[in-house]
Amino acid sequence: MSEYFIKKRSLRKYALFTAYVLLYIILFEFIVPAGKVLPKPSLVLEAIPSLQVHYSLLINLLYTVSGIYMSMVLSYGAVWLLRVQLTGAFLRWTYFPDSIRLFKYFTAISFLTLHVYWFPVSNLSEILLTFLISLVYLLNIFYSGVQKVNRAYTEPFIALKKEDSFLYKNIYWISLKPALFNSLERLNIYLWTVVTLFEFIKGYMGLGNIYRLALSFMDLSGLAAVSIILALAAALGGLVIKLLKRKVITWET
Repeated sequence: MSEYFIKKRSLRKYALFTAYVLLYIILFEFIVPAGKVLPKPSLVLEAIPSLQVHYSLLINLLYTVSGIYMSMVLSYGAVWLLRVQLTGAFLRWTYFPDSIRLFKYFTAISFLTLHVYWFPVSNLSEILLTFLISLVYLLNIFYSGVQKVNRAYTEPFIALKKEDSFLYKNIYWISLKPALFNSLERLNIYLWTVVTLFEFIKGYMGLGNIYRLALSFMDLSGLAAVSIILALAAALGGLVIKLLKRKVITWET
């Protein structure tokens, strides 16, 4: 029954999205005269191939994608490698969230501008930034998950005097993987926002730099086209994460 409602909800989302697209096409292609609000859909379609000619779309897209997904892979790999040590530390250290709570009062632009100031402009500095963001995000999810693991799964093995490392690898980690993969889906959207803003600020390469250039040229069609490319790339990344989750996660608590 739950699968039925999930499918119905998904169909409703697709239907609403299709309705919005059709409304945009009808309004701005046939009714509303061309202006500075939104460009005609036909002009946006024409602008997509021109992004490669005028803004080197492909190399900039690859630059942004590498900055996002390499950092996600590296941060998840770091958490996996240190899963035993992290589980033991978080079971003892119950004040981890308090130690980073102060940073929530700083806006993203504060960290991004400081990062641009401290580090040379390069793809490596972007990967470092997104790696640190991803790592802190996953550690917070890891900590919360450790505290919520059902004792019914751990107490039988404790009674059998199994080693802590066995519990951490075979009970805690398996219980935590669904939450970590769910968080990767949210992290995917967050990183696309942060990275494009970072690239806009530093003005070197990436989709954020295309935004910067298109805005300086007052290229409304180019801005709309790169927004579509960004949305499709982020959606594709989210889809890949969902497919990986289905392959990796065999059960959820």
